[in-house]
Amino acid sequence: MRHEYVELRQLGRLPSNDALDETAAADFQAAISVLPPPQNEEETLQLIAALPEDDSTAFGIAWGLLHNIEASPGWPIWAALDDSNWWVTFLRSRAERAGSARPS
Repeated sequence: MRHEYVELRQLGRLPSNDALDETAAADFQAAISVLPPPQNEEETLQLIAALPEDDSTAFGIAWGLLHNIEASPGWPIWAALDDSNWWVTFLRSRAERAGSARPS
């Protein structure tokens, strides 16, 4: 995994809106802004793991992660779309609506 993704992993999961302070938001935004594309599968899984557990957008930062995830060359990664949180369920729904076929 490239070091930019390791640095994002070290920040942990994006907190919900009410738990996110200005410093943490700036740290996440800075880490996401330097992520080099395209992501491999391991890096994409790291982006998924960084999404908030609830439906918070972390003041819009979660949308940046979502766009990076969906731009991954191997997307969707069906094994990762297990309804573990609101964002994962939302990603699965978007992949299904886009017509992405699940492997048999």
